[in-house]
Formats: sequence, structure tokens, C-alpha cells
Amino acid sequence: LLRRADVLVLTLGTDRCYRLPDGRLVANCHKQPAAAFTEHAADVETLISDLRCALDSLRALRPELQVVWTVSPYRYAKYGLHASQLAKARLLLAVDALCATDERSVYFPAYELLLDELRDYRYYARDLLHPSDTAVELIGERFADWCFAPALHTFARERARLLRAHQHRPLHPESDAHRAFRAKLRHEAELFKAKWGFSPF
Repeated sequence: LLRRADVLVLTLGTDRCYRLPDGRLVANCHKQPAAAFTEHAADVETLISDLRCALDSLRALRPELQVVWTVSPYRYAKYGLHASQLAKARLLLAVDALCATDERSVYFPAYELLLDELRDYRYYARDLLHPSDTAVELIGERFADWCFAPALHTFARERARLLRAHQHRPLHPESDAHRAFRAKLRHEAELFKAKWGFSPF
């Protein structure tokens, strides 16, 4: 899949790293006891170096790959909110450095959208750490506005409308009104296929 991708969106969540007792850096496996790992926060220089290495590996597979970097707005309360903010700051500094030196890397401000524009608590889930469904939807719309060409934006809007209609569960599936609704939906799906080259469903 990566060999065919034109754009890859990478979202960074934390600056935490995990090491085995012998010092090797590993992915934290939640099926293993936590005592098997030593956890620490990576510094900005290490993050830049490791992310650049990952970027080089991706580009070895797909040299023309465009990368959109984001930082997750999820707050890691288990480290304390201040430590969580510092971790996000390190991620932001690392991504900023990568984007400044790589012409095919750009940054989308999902983190800033939630913290600065959607800062009302109604945009957070009940745990006050995760974004709410509304926040996710609004950030998704901003992402689409930011990166989609006008034709793709039109396509996405039309397809979403048809998918919502297709997924509608009627109260009276045998009614004349519902049969008319389904006939109209089939007609609109045919128009969509003629316009875009494939079915919306």
C-alpha cells in the first residue's frame, strides 16, 4: 500500500520511549508486564533523528511521498497535565524542524485547533482528555478544507450525503414513501457513478 501512496498522514501522540533492560529501544507491548520496560521521555533531538530515519525509510519505498504531520490533541493525564503539555511541545518542535528541512512534509494543526479554537469543554469527551465526536468532525472538516482540491471536496460532500441516506433505517420499510425514497436514492447513486466513475456505496 505504501508503495502506491501519494500522501501519508502521520499523527504523533507521545514522546515516550520504552527500553529493555539491555538498553534496546522497543515498542511497548501491552501483553508484557510493565516491569519489562523502562519508560522515558525522548528529547527533541532524538525525536528529530528518529522521525527523520523513519521518513527516510518511507521515502526508500516511495520517493515522491508527501507527508502530513499532526500532533494528537489527546492529553496524557497519567503523566500529569503539565508533563503532557511538555511532551506535546517536544513533538511540535520535532515536527517543525522536519517540515523546515523537508519540502514534502507539511504540518496540519489538529492539536492547535482543539486547544485554541475548540477550547470549550463541550468539545471534549466525558473524560476531558479525548476530543468529543463533534470536535473530531469539526477537525476533519477543517482538514478537508485545508487539503482537498475543490472537486474532491465536492465528491466527499456528495458521497457522505448519499451514504447517510443509504444507511437510514426506516420506521415503515414497506411504505410508498420509503419505496419512493429508495428509488430516488438509486437514481442519485447512478448519477454519482456517472459523474465520478464508481458507486458511492
